[in-house]
Amino acid sequence: MDSNCWIKNTFNEKPTLNNFITSIRNSVCHPTKVDINSDFPSTGYTTVENMSRRIKNFIFVNSPDTRNNRIKIFQSKEAIDNYLIQQKNEFPNDIKCELNKDQKFVLSLNSSPFARIAIIELTALQLGEFVKTLANYLAQPIQENWDGITIKDLIAA
Repeated sequence: MDSNCWIKNTFNEKPTLNNFITSIRNSVCHPTKVDINSDFPSTGYTTVENMSRRIKNFIFVNSPDTRNNRIKIFQSKEAIDNYLIQQKNEFPNDIKCELNKDQKFVLSLNSSPFARIAIIELTALQLGEFVKTLANYLAQPIQENWDGITIKDLIAA
């Protein structure tokens, strides 16, 4: 995939095909009402229309640390500590627990609220190519005597 499709990625990882597929999967499998203009958009997907109200692009959001297009709130510092342990190194090392302006516990990075957010934007052509390529890859095991490595074009486009 074209690396330009990654609009944002605050996960503690480099953009890879595996992370791309995981982000798309999470956005489609756990959709919420996405406000793409929010500082902390919720997990889900939406579209961007052109001037004639036709779909121009698809936007996929993977954001496990948000709720209702807001940063996730925790009941205590201990709750954040437990959450960070459960997530296994998916955060930058300097993540902290801080009280926000409403005196609620939130994740913080450099004294600003923080959430892991991956936003991927694809054109209809890019999405179509991705789906066809993924379907072809997933179809490989139907080949008789498949060697488990070689990828053949099995799907007519």
